[in-house]
Amino acid sequence: RVLFRSMKSLTDGAEVVSALFVHALNASGQPCVQLWTANLGACIALLCNTDGQPARICEPFAVAKERARLTEAGFNVGDDGDAEVAFAEVGEHKPTSMFKLPATRLLGGRPFKTSKKSPVHSRPDIKKVREWRCVAGEELFVLVVSSEVASVLSDQDIMNAALDAWGSNAEGLEGWEAASKAVVRTAQAHGPQNPTLACMAVQFWWQEKPLQRLLARRRDRKQSGVTGPETAKKPADDGFDMFS
Repeated sequence: RVLFRSMKSLTDGAEVVSALFVHALNASGQPCVQLWTANLGACIALLCNTDGQPARICEPFAVAKERARLTEAGFNVGDDGDAEVAFAEVGEHKPTSMFKLPATRLLGGRPFKTSKKSPVHSRPDIKKVREWRCVAGEELFVLVVSSEVASVLSDQDIMNAALDAWGSNAEGLEGWEAASKAVVRTAQAHGPQNPTLACMAVQFWWQEKPLQRLLARRRDRKQSGVTGPETAKKPADDGFDMFS
């Protein structure tokens, strides 16, 4: 699965988050599913555990972290950490257009790579983030969201919006689609500075029963007026093994 976000306001630049699910053998020789991620940009990826709590597996390459090197490379870096650079498009005789840097790792992005001192590059961060035996107690799905969503919502707010929509499904959509749309709409309601909002949900089909149990618990808690996160507890083993 890939979330590819073209930066139309920039020149030949894009942010990419990809997730690869691999059937493999673990160190003990048992079959498992591995999750690998490759990240370029400022998007984040969140796993949902059996209590509805998020865990980040993909961090943004924030511009603020490279403030000193960007300044040395000729970028205009503001007090808020935003960075811009002048660039001449094809046919222009001198750099008159200013381009805002969204992240320090990008596919393309010519305006940000003209200086040899520039810390901006296109090498992705590739890593194995999870290895599952696909039994009870493991994560249920993953959300990938753009930086604009994360700028106005906390990780838990993002997960709550997804789970609420997944459980209610008022529009008659597939759960993952309803969750993705709900996250974007919730972020939009908070008035982000940039309207380029994106969210993608990927459900782990082997965790369908634990997901439905979580959604049922959330409905029961809502009906009884209970607020706040669930108390983490060891999940019951339903005996399911996708490899048997």
